[in-house]
Amino acid sequence: MNKRESLVWRCIIIVIYFVMFLTGCPSNQEGKQQNLKAFDFSLKTIEGEEIQLKSYQGKKIVHLVFWATWCPSCLMEIPKLKNLYYAAE
Repeated sequence: MNKRESLVWRCIIIVIYFVMFLTGCPSNQEGKQQNLKAFDFSLKTIEGEEIQLKSYQGKKIVHLVFWATWCPSCLMEIPKLKNLYYAAE
């Protein structure tokens, strides 16, 4: 492989990395989906009780957060969720 071919392949790899990086960037669409109705669904609590979303309609604020212990950004969100919970009490 000569210098020119090597340079072409390096440029291709850089472009691929750049495209992959851009696909992971947030789109700043925060707050644009307010006042949309959620689909009704049910989940089980830690205690095993089944709860339906429609049972909270018009009564309380519902903020669902799906997270995992292995997710660093999820763990960073916990203090903010606690503050939100105490503010809504």
